[in-house]
Amino acid sequence: MNSRGLAAFLFEIASSERLEILAAVIERPQKHSEIARRLSMTGSETTRHLARLAAAGLVAKQASGAYGPTPMGELLWAGLPFLNFLPEHREYLLRHDTRILDPTFVARLGELGRGSFNEGAYQVIAVQEQALREVRRRAWIVTVQRFEQAIPILREKHDAGADVRVVRPRPLVEEERRAGRDVRRNFPLRLLPKVELFLAVLDDQAGVCLPSLDGTVDMSTMILLTEPVGVRWAEDLFLRLWERGQDSRTVGGPR
Repeated sequence: MNSRGLAAFLFEIASSERLEILAAVIERPQKHSEIARRLSMTGSETTRHLARLAAAGLVAKQASGAYGPTPMGELLWAGLPFLNFLPEHREYLLRHDTRILDPTFVARLGELGRGSFNEGAYQVIAVQEQALREVRRRAWIVTVQRFEQAIPILREKHDAGADVRVVRPRPLVEEERRAGRDVRRNFPLRLLPKVELFLAVLDDQAGVCLPSLDGTVDMSTMILLTEPVGVRWAEDLFLRLWERGQDSRTVGGPR
C-alpha cells in the first residue's frame, strides 16, 4: 500500500464542505453559484474547495460551466458508504468480529448503513419470531441454534408454498441426531462445517447477528435490514453460504 499517496488523497477529501460539494454534483452537475447558494458558502470558499476537488481528480468543469463528478469521483462516492459505516457504528464494530465474513461482504458493509440495531436478546428473538410468523414468500435462515419454536412455523410456511431453506453447522446436527433430538423437516436443510453468525432473510427484510470477539454469535444485537440495498447484501450472503452447504440428506438420519 502506498501509504503516503493514500494519506495525501484522504487529506483532500477530509472536509465536510468538499464532501457536500461532491454529493451535490453527484446528484446533478451544478454551476459555481448554485453550489455556493445550496451549501451557504461564500464565493471564495466555493472556489477554493472546487479547486481542491479538481486537483484531486474528483470533479471537473464541463463545457456548460457546471461542475460534475469525474469517473474517479463517481468511484469514490460509490465507496464512501463503507468508510462512513466505520465511524457511524464504531462501538459495534469494536465488539464484533467481521473477519468471519468473506472479504467481498466486508467490502460491502456500507450497504448495511441504513439498517437499525435491535438491542436485547428478548427483543431480537421476539422481532424475528413475529417476522417469521408473517412470512409469505421466503424464509432463508442460517443459524447455530436449534430454535425449536421456529421449526413448526417453518414447516407450516413450507406447506403454504413459501421458499424455506435453513443452513446449520454439521457437527451440531450430527450430535442432535446421535442423541435422538433431531426432527423431521419438510424443508431443505444444508450443513456447513462451521456457522459463525445468525442470518434471516424473510420476504423483504433481513436480520443479521455477528459473533462477539470470543466467537459466540451475539443474539442480543441484531442489525435489522429493510432497505433494498441491505436486504440484497443479506440475500447474497445467504446464497453464498447455501451454495457451500452439503445437503443434509447425504449425511443420514431424519430429514
